[in-house]
Amino acid sequence: MILCPELIYKFKWVTTDEEMKWFCEILEEHKIYFPRPSKLNDPMEANSVSYSLGVAGEGHHKQAGKTHPIIEEIQEEYRILSFTTKPDSSLMWAHYANDYQGCCLIFSTKNAFNSVEPTIYSINSFHFEAQSATREELYQPVHDSFLFKNTEWAYENEWRLIQRSEQEKISFGDDLLGVIVGKNVKKKYRKKIIQICDKKMLPCFSTYIMNGKNCIQFIPIEKDNEKYIYTPYEIRIYMKEKEEQGKCKENEIYLFYEMNDELIRQE
Repeated sequence: MILCPELIYKFKWVTTDEEMKWFCEILEEHKIYFPRPSKLNDPMEANSVSYSLGVAGEGHHKQAGKTHPIIEEIQEEYRILSFTTKPDSSLMWAHYANDYQGCCLIFSTKNAFNSVEPTIYSINSFHFEAQSATREELYQPVHDSFLFKNTEWAYENEWRLIQRSEQEKISFGDDLLGVIVGKNVKKKYRKKIIQICDKKMLPCFSTYIMNGKNCIQFIPIEKDNEKYIYTPYEIRIYMKEKEEQGKCKENEIYLFYEMNDELIRQE
């Protein structure tokens, strides 16, 4: 039995008008793109498992270091949606949010994403003897192969939703709990995202870079002011007063305490 994290996070670029349009569609429609393996950013996907199929041309493909077309065909029946459990990773904000020019979606794993599985980072490879296997028997090893990645990717702390599906988008209902806006998102995009979050009653946070402590924290979007700096005590007092005044959106306090370690630490 796999114990899922309560919260998972999805980074998205928001650097062009087209990317902004796609991001707003996610917020408005509660659907997100569910890509085929060939659309992912790692060309080495699923290479941890080799297969002995006992079919013509197999030896040639192995010598050339290529996946056999039979396996590629099965792989492309799947869709994979990647998440992380580390919203405070500077590498993730640099790579998957284009140097803080993107956003991070905060999801619950209670419903649509309750079958996410942890990625295993390993330098090991595995072999599946499939010479007498039916096509149906190949699905499980192909599925499992998507769970292994080289240790170079370990910083991602990735969890994956892996399904055989024809759906280009997956609906997530009320599983979107909040949004984090990167510090370098364009002002016009930031304004629009805040408007949608307010309309949807979604908590909206901004990255707060504590470079002196080498960490990323998350503050309510309305407190994001480059001309002012906040101590953890000031932010805690603000959140306490906001909660007491009934101004917090649903899950806002919960997310604030779940995502911030430095800001909630007692001084």
